[in-house]
Amino acid sequence: MPLNAEARRALWEWLSVRPRVAAEALFVGRRGPLTPAGVWRIVAGAARRAGLEKVHPHALRHTFAARLLREAGADLVQVAALLGHQDISTTAWYTKPSAEDLEAALERL
Repeated sequence: MPLNAEARRALWEWLSVRPRVAAEALFVGRRGPLTPAGVWRIVAGAARRAGLEKVHPHALRHTFAARLLREAGADLVQVAALLGHQDISTTAWYTKPSAEDLEAALERL
């Protein structure tokens, strides 16, 4: 999986302090490799502490895809590859405009 410079830097920093465990998992907790449920709990807990609602790992994935399309100029084929989608119609879901997108379009008239 390709990563941008900021993500690579953060990953190297994590690897320098990551607990050493027998497992080859990249992300580990006190009891070993993080499970999908463990990741969900961490993300939801961080969101709750930040006062955010409806934040979970898939919401972060959706934001990643939407920002690639809207802000980074990526096309659907690139985003599909980064998300691991086999069918580009799955990726097309991320092109659905938000209420803010529609409002901004009207304001540009």
